[in-house]
Amino acid sequence: MTSNNNILNDYILIQDFDSVERGHSKPRFEAQIINGGNTVAIVETNPIGESEKMHYIPKSVFLDIAYRIVDAENEEEAAHD
Repeated sequence: MTSNNNILNDYILIQDFDSVERGHSKPRFEAQIINGGNTVAIVETNPIGESEKMHYIPKSVFLDIAYRIVDAENEEEAAHD
């Protein structure tokens, strides 16, 4: 993950298209820090028709979510060791 002090110049892939149960697909999500580093633009691309939605959230919220995901993954790995 990028440190809090770095600004992302390009969109980074958060989740690519992925198949789930019963043939449904998850959308692709990409993020970019914008607005002087205070806002994260998230592009959600629907796997059917590839239509896009743009979401804007505060960078602090995005980082909090990202750190929670990383912590949960680390806990899951530790449980399997």
